[in-house]
Amino acid sequence: MQPGETVASLTRSVAANLKIFGTSSDFSNGSTIQTGSYDLEKGLVQITFESGVDLVIEAPASFEIHSSEFMVLNEGRLAVTVPPEGVGFTVETPDAEVVDFGTEFAIEVVGERSSEVHVFKGEVEVRPKEEDASIYPVRLVANQATRIDHATFVPLGISIDDHRFLRNLEEPDPTYSGKVRELLPLSYYRMAVIDDGQTLKDTAKGHQNTASIVKGEGRRQPFAPGRIGSSLRLDGPKRGGYAQVSPGFELPTTEFTIMTWIRAKTLPRNAILVSDMNLMGDETFRFGLVGDHGNLGLTLANGKRSLRIEDSSPLPLEDWTHVVIVKESVGLRLYRNGVLVSSEPLNGFKVKAHKPLTIGGTHKKTDSTKRHQRQGFWHGRIDELAFFGYALTDEQIENLFHLTPPN
Repeated sequence: MQPGETVASLTRSVAANLKIFGTSSDFSNGSTIQTGSYDLEKGLVQITFESGVDLVIEAPASFEIHSSEFMVLNEGRLAVTVPPEGVGFTVETPDAEVVDFGTEFAIEVVGERSSEVHVFKGEVEVRPKEEDASIYPVRLVANQATRIDHATFVPLGISIDDHRFLRNLEEPDPTYSGKVRELLPLSYYRMAVIDDGQTLKDTAKGHQNTASIVKGEGRRQPFAPGRIGSSLRLDGPKRGGYAQVSPGFELPTTEFTIMTWIRAKTLPRNAILVSDMNLMGDETFRFGLVGDHGNLGLTLANGKRSLRIEDSSPLPLEDWTHVVIVKESVGLRLYRNGVLVSSEPLNGFKVKAHKPLTIGGTHKKTDSTKRHQRQGFWHGRIDELAFFGYALTDEQIENLFHLTPPN
């Protein structure tokens, strides 16, 4: 490796703290990337080589760039897209050498424990570092993956995980999102990756109700693969992250609809999707899990009484689910994957005005390390979150669900 040779450029920097040879540098979008040893302590970076090879690296990560054709990943997550001009691009890990044959693949290195290789398109060859001739290379094609443990260097076939790695930082704009905007939502958060790493952009026509991400504890950034493009990743009670909707946003009390794609990793007690709870614990509106068994529901309170609608079946784990809650003049409706699963009449219940909303959790007090103050945080992902000032119909909800391609 010849330190200082320019071989690539920094295409995107998302709240990144990137060091070269242990020293912080003023990297920004468009900066040149030279051969050298790098540490990504937080955020995301997208690096594009002169050959067109494209990398997305997620912190925390440690890597070395030796040339335009060769790099070393010592620790962290890396997604690689290789055009025909870049065939032969090679990534070395502590356990193996991964040689590309024109493909899209990802690697995760966990310290000195193991290296995983996941192939989404094309083909790679994984060459274990063990000199034992009986351990020969393994060829992987699309939808195949392998793990090489540091203790044995023997390739172990595993299931491909296309929900772990951010492979593209651009948000696609398919039919689903276009149809959502045609219905004129009050706010629409597509959960696109924003360079400051702490903003959720409102893409609704004529509205700018941005939301601010309040990061929980830990080094990993808050974006992950979504149902469409990227999503907001929340790590539950242990980390305590959430997002705060702009205080200027108001959800009507007469009629409204909230629609989103969600993916649960675990089912924390009373985990929140959307709530208006304040620092004093006052709450008139909570959409999320009810109790301990993963049932989705909406609870409204007006100081005198409360009203709840709840799905009778728990949410599945590690699977995307389309959920919609509708409030109209006569009652509440709850939908799951385009199907009405519960309804509840108002019976004279008067809805109070909702206070500023949070997504995925509630405001944390300064002493929120106490266990009893760690309830209510979503553990999983939230994508394509839309708020409407009217009640969507059964037909509209079913059509929107079917516009998204199957998982």
